[in-house]
Amino acid sequence: MFLQRSPGLFRWKRKVPPPPVIALGIGGALDTVVPGKTGIFFDHPETDSLAEAILEFEKFTINSENCRLNAQKFTPAIFRKEFVEKAGLSRMG
Repeated sequence: MFLQRSPGLFRWKRKVPPPPVIALGIGGALDTVVPGKTGIFFDHPETDSLAEAILEFEKFTINSENCRLNAQKFTPAIFRKEFVEKAGLSRMG
């Protein structure tokens, strides 16, 4: 699995089920990480905050199936469908 940078976006290219993550609790992570199920957040972009999150993360048993199921919400087909619906493009042409 590797991270691919797109203009303004990061997205996972899946080779295996996505791993659980420790993420700074801002931006897109808030939309993609389910705390306690697919990963955990840390609050501040500082080493102490990250270290606390790592210690907390080690207490969890995160099921890779939860990660896989959550990742399915972010397929290109679902993204296009939701974008068209939310942007009102389905009413055009």
